[in-house]
Amino acid sequence: MAEKVERFGVSLPKELLADLDHLVRERGYKNRSKALADCVRNQLFKESVDEVECIGAITFIYDHEVPHIMEEINQIQHHTRGIITSSHVHLEGHLCAETVFMKSMASSIRHLSDRIGSLRGVKVVRTALLPAQVR
Repeated sequence: MAEKVERFGVSLPKELLADLDHLVRERGYKNRSKALADCVRNQLFKESVDEVECIGAITFIYDHEVPHIMEEINQIQHHTRGIITSSHVHLEGHLCAETVFMKSMASSIRHLSDRIGSLRGVKVVRTALLPAQVR
């Protein structure tokens, strides 16, 4: 069923409108309304992210030859609620990449990311959060 929408007018400075039109073209939006709705959703999500249930992907690269690193990563994951799955990839040399997918409050996902990132041997960590429910 189609989502019910309300129409309203928006006044923007000329340069900002040009930027919006550029965004619409670059991202392939069918119209400005969809682009603006996505911008509003993203901003509302950013402002309430700690209190929102999210789907998170924590991707990190680590040196598997650092003593006990794999056991520590495994231990942390086994004691964390909300993990859905993880995927492990062998990179060149001693490096491995892993992505952990999780459904939990954003603060819990960030906490896991911080714990993993603090381990000796972890080279880089990136976390992506998306709201589990979208309006």
